[in-house]
Amino acid sequence: MNTIARVVAFVLFTLSLSTSALATEIYINGVRVGAVAGVEMSNCEVRFDAQGNIHITAPGYEVVAPPPQQAVNRPTAGLVGSYFLLVESSPVGATPYQLTLLLNGEPLREITSSQNGLVVPLNESLRVGKNKLTIQAKRTDEAAYLPEASLQVFVGPGEGSAVGAKLRERWIEYKRTGKDRRATYSETFTVVAQ
Repeated sequence: MNTIARVVAFVLFTLSLSTSALATEIYINGVRVGAVAGVEMSNCEVRFDAQGNIHITAPGYEVVAPPPQQAVNRPTAGLVGSYFLLVESSPVGATPYQLTLLLNGEPLREITSSQNGLVVPLNESLRVGKNKLTIQAKRTDEAAYLPEASLQVFVGPGEGSAVGAKLRERWIEYKRTGKDRRATYSETFTVVAQ
């Protein structure tokens, strides 16, 4: 690992330990990327602005900006308790699918099998009453995958936070494995939040 990559890794690690790091933004080639994990870049310049934001100039790397988020009226007042989406992948990174999650027709999150242990709090996205969660799976050709590998998504009420949560009930259990052969899958579930 070259010196700049080590500096970037150290800075990101240090920021993850700081509570003030929550306000820090990361930009790669001028594009705000949010959290960065599992990325190694070489021949880069790193600059910190007056607000503590990190600007990485990485010639030869293309960064695609996510589509702009539109304001969506999601009345969350009145929700009782907390709702979470949990991801389990075993072994990590060995399932050949990328999942796209839509909640009530709006993009919620993309998930890969390298995100074992991911917790997504849903209270800000759910509305009181019936909600439609669509999980779209697209087969990838990024590496050799194991037939026994699995990528699972669980949704339900529980306790915890984005750092760690435990479901009291599993309202949705979704699973893709290395044995699955279709290029795409799509399933829609109903989640009733109270």
